[in-house]
Amino acid sequence: PVKISIEPLFVSDSYSYLEIELITGKSHQIRAQLASIGNPVIGDFKYGNRNANMAFLEKQHGGALKGKIKPDMFLHAYKLVMPEIEELEERAESIKLKLKEIPDVSAAIRTGEIDEEDMNLAGVDWKKLEEISGWDIIAPLPDYFKRALEIIQAAK
Repeated sequence: PVKISIEPLFVSDSYSYLEIELITGKSHQIRAQLASIGNPVIGDFKYGNRNANMAFLEKQHGGALKGKIKPDMFLHAYKLVMPEIEELEERAESIKLKLKEIPDVSAAIRTGEIDEEDMNLAGVDWKKLEEISGWDIIAPLPDYFKRALEIIQAAK
């Protein structure tokens, strides 16, 4: 079974801005769980409401959709923690990175290297990454999320 923690950060008549923690399960289950209680993620064309998605996206893009843009799904991983498997029950030492946006994590996992420019971090000793037992990656909201929050707040 899936367990998620939901904390409303802002609620209007039409939209809610939530902080969600996935406790158990897989990330796509956040989308399915929210849709099952009548609160689908905006931009989620698999589990969500197509008409509501299109109306919101047209509002966000000033009515200039014309089917030519790739719709954004408003689900953002603010924090990603990757502890060592063996240390899941222990308090793992971690590296905390403050990022402009989440880097290409799959490439970092495949290659073991992180694009330092993407992270805008000076003075980080990347050689120590091999000694770190887990990562704690924190990224601020992308610009399209900030615009969406303005739309949600205006709808109240």
